Amino acid sequence: MRIEMVGAAILAAALATPATAEEFHWQGKVAPGGAVEIKGVNGGITATGSSGSEVEVVALKKGRKSDPTQVKIDVVEHPGGVTICAVSS
Repeated sequence: MRIEMVGAAILAAALATPATAEEFHWQGKVAPGGAVEIKGVNGGITATGSSGSEVEVVALKKGRKSDPTQVKIDVVEHPGGVTICAVSS
């Protein structure tokens, strides 16, 4: 999923289903017109725009049958914005 940004956003991503949970937080800047790209998500995403370049990402990793600590979230900042990936280990 690609979210084009023209300012700041607060993103919340649920990465699976209930039982055990672990939160992930990231804050950074994305230039106007840059993108915030979220990959490897199994669940919903909520994005809220605002003025400025600050971006905050909050993800809740949850699992019924799997351990959420086994999911690593990588953040890759690049000239076009930021890519955030959920990766199973």
